Amino acid sequence: MGGYGDGVQHEVGPHPQGKLLLLQMACDDALEMIWGDCGAIYAFISPADLAAGNFDKAEVHLECH
Repeated sequence: MGGYGDGVQHEVGPHPQGKLLLLQMACDDALEMIWGDCGAIYAFISPADLAAGNFDKAEVHLECH
């Protein structure tokens, strides 16, 4: 959680403008969590929405191989 994302398809690029990385979830066969064709899910949120607890305003992105 937090920090910089770890890209699946390419080098890590900048976050969406003005957003923080809230969560990154990679595939895990042992936990039976598979996203697309073994990709990752990223959730981004603005600092203001994070501070206010407005998690419904988070953006979710799926990146696959």
